[in-house]
Amino acid sequence: MAADSLLAALINNYGNSDHQVDNTSTVRGLLSYCKKWPEGAVAAKDLNNPCLEMATRLREGASQMEESLRRNPGMRLESSSPIARTSQAYLAIAEVLEELPELARDEKLEEYVEDLELFEQERQAVLEAQEQIEVHLSGKVPLCPSCGSPGEEPSCSSCSLVRLYPDPKALPVDEEAAQLSGCYGNVYSAYRRVLLGESSLDELWNTLSELETHLQELLSARQHLLERLEKEASLQNSSETGVLEAVLTTVSSDIAMGLAGIERMRSGQQTQRVYDLSRGWDDIYHASQAIEVAASRILRTLGDEEE
Repeated sequence: MAADSLLAALINNYGNSDHQVDNTSTVRGLLSYCKKWPEGAVAAKDLNNPCLEMATRLREGASQMEESLRRNPGMRLESSSPIARTSQAYLAIAEVLEELPELARDEKLEEYVEDLELFEQERQAVLEAQEQIEVHLSGKVPLCPSCGSPGEEPSCSSCSLVRLYPDPKALPVDEEAAQLSGCYGNVYSAYRRVLLGESSLDELWNTLSELETHLQELLSARQHLLERLEKEASLQNSSETGVLEAVLTTVSSDIAMGLAGIERMRSGQQTQRVYDLSRGWDDIYHASQAIEVAASRILRTLGDEEE
């Protein structure tokens, strides 16, 4: 179950709005409904269907969470712990719900009330876990990329890493970007290691400097080639010259996009936002693809010339 879907499910089932009282399709409403049996306001036979139906739903939800944890063994403890605790609470509540109709039918009031207390305790545990999950999804609290700990200090004392504000809309790993080589691949690798809490921002800044130098060299090469075209205009095929000039004009904006992406990523040093790192990388990646296409067209047009 994706983290955002999990949060939506928790809010729907554990929300505190008054209109959910006695709504047996929610955990809170069902708890309120079950509390009416000791008062004589609900018959024992009326507990059976809503309790067993909710128990089935909770067991399915717990199974989905456990599967999510199995599929993501590298999930940090700060993220996985509330999900695991929610799964445990779901199972505990499901067990209670399976017992309540039988206890009511057998008129075991004391045991029934004890189960209701356990029901309420586990429901509160889910609410607390929900708050933890919400913190991690909100992007409003800076967290250590390695251990996930929040804190007022800019850096985590345990991991010696800068805390970053998570990006709630972060995209999954881009397999194509992961295959990049050279200075682009170095930037992406460092960027991913920062997000995974495996390296510091300093490593990323070093790779950005390398890429910036490369892009500046491309700008110089572009200018050199334009000047050459002007000098040799009379010797060049006019159609080929036109193609080269068009490509060289376009590639200038592509290089500018890459340089802007570098500055966007660097701004993350002040903002501490993963959003800035991610959007900066997006610009760099798109620029790399456009520059590669332009370079191929230039090489094809120049033929076998070394330049």
